[in-house]
Amino acid sequence: IEKSRQLLLCHGFDEVLNYSFSHPEKEADFETEHSAIEIRNPFSSKASHLRTTLLGGLLDNVVWNKNRGAEGVHLFEIGNIYFKGRTKSHEQRTLALVTTGQVGSPQWNRKSEKTDFFRLKGALESLMAYLKYEHFSFKEEDHTFFGEKNSLALVLKEDTVGYLGLLKKSLRDVYSLDKPVWAAELNLDALFEKIPQAYQYSPVTRFPIVIRDVSFIADQDVSFQNIREAVEKRSLSHLVNFDIYDRFSGSSIPKGRSAYLFGLFS
Repeated sequence: IEKSRQLLLCHGFDEVLNYSFSHPEKEADFETEHSAIEIRNPFSSKASHLRTTLLGGLLDNVVWNKNRGAEGVHLFEIGNIYFKGRTKSHEQRTLALVTTGQVGSPQWNRKSEKTDFFRLKGALESLMAYLKYEHFSFKEEDHTFFGEKNSLALVLKEDTVGYLGLLKKSLRDVYSLDKPVWAAELNLDALFEKIPQAYQYSPVTRFPIVIRDVSFIADQDVSFQNIREAVEKRSLSHLVNFDIYDRFSGSSIPKGRSAYLFGLFS
């Protein structure tokens, strides 16, 4: 958990710690698959249930910061969620992130950048790599938190450990947020059950790295994940990494197709 915290701070996310109590009406708006636990003697009717998601508290934090002039809010929380089971109640370690608005402080010599889906996904990819988890992937899958066809499932060794995407408008309306909010929530208990790759010392290579660019045209519905899986099936022993540089579609490219540019590192 401490490694996760350190990496997310390096990616520009600030950590928050919220109460485990939640507003019953807002809790219902998230439509989680869990049944909320009601508190017998709550100190307030607006905090009468235990949270089944961390995102409610994070969105309250976003609103609080926006109301005080923050142009961009990028937060994460590591905590427990609670829910009823068939025979007993459960608590689950969870990580949630939200990002919205401007990235970084305004500067006179450059244009301000807006956060987007790829900043959130990149942070999660870095987290998985930093924790030494291999063979993870993202697949398109709808979720109740996010807009239709605007979410991905994070899959590790054929098990889904989290979701990320663009928060659906009905949830943003509950919190009076008019700008896009990107969010993710990971089940840390499910993640930590998986055995990561052991850390292993590797000497610095005596040879310079070799980089080759590869450009090709494919259907527009071909995702980076599809291409990654195809490359990994080739079992190229000297391939250290590969990444996408550019994706282009226009009048010079056949309709329904896109041009891709990749870098191969060996």
